[in-house]
Amino acid sequence: MSEIKLAVLSMSSITPDQETDMVKQQDGLKRMLASVKKAGFDHQVIYEKTTFGTQLPVVVDWCEKNRDNYTHIIYADMFDIMVVGDIEECLSKLPKGIKFFGSAEKACYPHPELAPRYPTTRHDWKFVNAGNWFAEINFFLDVMVKQQHPQGINDQVWLSERYLQCFEERMPVNLDFNCDIFQSIAFEHRSDFAVTRSGRLFNRKTHSIPLFLHGNGGGDMQWAFDINKQPEWESETMRADHPMSETMKKIQEQTRAQFLKSIK
Repeated sequence: MSEIKLAVLSMSSITPDQETDMVKQQDGLKRMLASVKKAGFDHQVIYEKTTFGTQLPVVVDWCEKNRDNYTHIIYADMFDIMVVGDIEECLSKLPKGIKFFGSAEKACYPHPELAPRYPTTRHDWKFVNAGNWFAEINFFLDVMVKQQHPQGINDQVWLSERYLQCFEERMPVNLDFNCDIFQSIAFEHRSDFAVTRSGRLFNRKTHSIPLFLHGNGGGDMQWAFDINKQPEWESETMRADHPMSETMKKIQEQTRAQFLKSIK
C-alpha cells in the first residue's frame, strides 16, 4: 500500500470536561480519546450535536474540506469504541487494493431483507456496521457518496445500500469479515472471545486479534474495556513468537484470495 495520510474521525455532542448528565457517554469519550492517542493515530474530533444515525452528512462535509490534508480515514463512533492496538499494526492489516473496508456485525439491521445480497462468509460477522469503517477519501466522496445521503435516512441504511451496490458492481469494497481490525460486540455468544496473555481480545471463531472494539447497538462492553485497561498491551501481529501469528497470516491470505477471485 502506498503511503497514506490517515486520520481517525469521530463525532461527539459533548466535550470531555463539560458538565453533563451524559456521564456514561462522557466516560466513553474520555476512554476513546485516551486509547486513540496511545495507539498513535491522528484523531480528528467533530464536536457537533446530531441525532442518532445522522452523522454521515457531517462526515462527508469534513472529508470534502480535508481531502487535500488526508488520503484516508477510519470513522469510529466516539462513545462505545476503544482502540487496543497501534497504528503500525492497523496499517499492516489493511487489505491491499480495497478502498472501503467496513466493520461487520451479526445483525442485518435495520432491514433484514437485504441479507441475501451479502456474500456467503465463514463466520457470523457479515453485515455492514456504520459505526466503524476505513475508506480512501477520494473513493468515498467520488464513488460512494455519488449517490447523496437523503435527508432523514438512517446512516446504517444508507451505508448498507451503498456498500452493497458497490460490491455488486465489483468495486474495491469489502467488510472485515475476519474481524482483523474491527470487532463489533453486539449479539456476542459466550464462545466468541478469549483473552491473550498480553491482555488483548482474541476472536475464537476467526482466530483474529482486532484493534477497534465496538459495543454497537448498546451492547455491554464493560468486560472488554476492563480486560484492556492494562497499560502494557502490545501489537500482537508484530510479535513473531505469538502462537497465532502464522495461523492469522494464512487466514488473512485465504480471505484476500477468495475476495480477489470473487471480483474477477
